Amino acid sequence: MIEVFFLMGVGILRAGPRNQIGLLLLALLFFSLSATLLVLPTAWLPRSWLLLGMGVDLLLLGVAVAALDAFQEGEAWLPGLFRSFSAAFLYALIFATPVWLTGVSSAGFGSALVGLLLAIVALAVLTPTLDTPVQALLDRLAYVRFPRLRHVHAELRTEAQRQERVVGRPSAAEISPDEFSRLTRRALSHFGNLPKLATSPLTQLNQVAQRLAAAGGTDSTLERAAILKSLLAESIGRLAPPDTNGNGTAATFYSTEEWRHFNALYYPYVAGLRPYSRRATHDALPPAEEAALDWFRVAVPERTLYNWQKDAAALVAQDLKEREEIVSAQAQ
Repeated sequence: MIEVFFLMGVGILRAGPRNQIGLLLLALLFFSLSATLLVLPTAWLPRSWLLLGMGVDLLLLGVAVAALDAFQEGEAWLPGLFRSFSAAFLYALIFATPVWLTGVSSAGFGSALVGLLLAIVALAVLTPTLDTPVQALLDRLAYVRFPRLRHVHAELRTEAQRQERVVGRPSAAEISPDEFSRLTRRALSHFGNLPKLATSPLTQLNQVAQRLAAAGGTDSTLERAAILKSLLAESIGRLAPPDTNGNGTAATFYSTEEWRHFNALYYPYVAGLRPYSRRATHDALPPAEEAALDWFRVAVPERTLYNWQKDAAALVAQDLKEREEIVSAQAQ
């Protein structure tokens, strides 16, 4: 277990998120070994220590998964991890201590007392996880006659959660093209989810701050996400070739080769079409979106659309980066 703690600490604090996949596999390996030792007869190691080792392996596995997921999303994860761990430890300490003192002072820990102790610890761990939905439920009950106050509380909670996940990033000039392209693809995937888009590091771009200052809005994560969404929509619009018929790109659908990058991003993300989903409903669509939906389903395989979106996202990232360099040069 000491080796796992050491490698996880080095990987998280120094090696960087890309190397944590190896640590994830290492934690899985140690968990498998612990499970095997638990099944096989082992006289040299107590069973309680094996159970404790499996718990530690699962804890490290969860930390590695959280770190990798946060890296893919471009979000900070340590503040939330520290807060959840501190809250779970504090709640478990407060509520489990009386049960533990009862077991120590009485004849011993019976099965009922052990079950009660485990239930209390489990509820203490779940409390930070369910904090947001519980708070929302309490607001609906307490402020049933005060909708404005309920809405303000919801906005404050959302803003606090976004601030906790926003990670500071260097300027666009210091981010590698591959990393900038990856962040752009991730932001495009959250185009229709403003709270999720608010955690993107691209909200810290200089052009976002410039538009925010010009609009005179409050410097909040949701305001920055709305501006980033408009910037992404503008870059997607630049993928459209000149319309020879004089119609707007949203009013006319073209299925030619030169429109594939625009179609691959505009209709799934901006228009919100989900052509391959069986649960999605597309009722009363405009003629252009109806034609695009039929075209995707009939003529474009899902894998082909994914490849087009990957290439188009790289072009959008290049456009954002070029505009960011212009804004940075003007600021200097």
